[in-house]
Amino acid sequence: MKNMIVLLAAVTLLAVAPAMAGPDFEVVVHIETPPIAWGESHLADKLQTEMSRSTSTRIYLSDQMAEEWPDYPTDRYHIDSLVNWGLETGKRYLLAVYVQSERIERRKTFSLPMIFHRYETIGLAEGEFRFIDLSKRKQLIAESFKIKERGKRVFQGSTDDDINDPDIHLTAYQKIQFLANLEEKLSRHLVKKIRRYVRGR
Repeated sequence: MKNMIVLLAAVTLLAVAPAMAGPDFEVVVHIETPPIAWGESHLADKLQTEMSRSTSTRIYLSDQMAEEWPDYPTDRYHIDSLVNWGLETGKRYLLAVYVQSERIERRKTFSLPMIFHRYETIGLAEGEFRFIDLSKRKQLIAESFKIKERGKRVFQGSTDDDINDPDIHLTAYQKIQFLANLEEKLSRHLVKKIRRYVRGR
């Protein structure tokens, strides 16, 4: 009987241990993006989705916690300011993403004068990010990024090379979807960069 009680206690402990353990790491995510004339950035949501696919990660978006946390430092490149702010959140890591430019470009990639021209849509997201271990007051990554997404290629059979041809432009809906694809690619890039630092911690 005694052995049975010990066995039941051990099984119960094993069953509740995962729930008691909590996440392996908690990350505060702060994102700054420029205004976009033809759409709205959803990078924060996409990054949260990408990071949360790991069951050991818990993400806190700074804009959603604005009422509970102090204002983000105006000197966003000063490591001590970022660490001090991050420590007040009580979390382990800080991921700060500063998108300086997010745009769609139309480029002529090939041309046979007086016969046809080829145009290609390119999406670009440029900026930099910082990843900080707040508990150690240590900046783990400080890198710039330039993410490119290629869109449709259109051949224009025009002797006049008409840059206003609607066939070589994206519609408003296509621009929104193109931006979504670009931000998903950026999210995957950022998560891939930080995972090697938190793995096993």
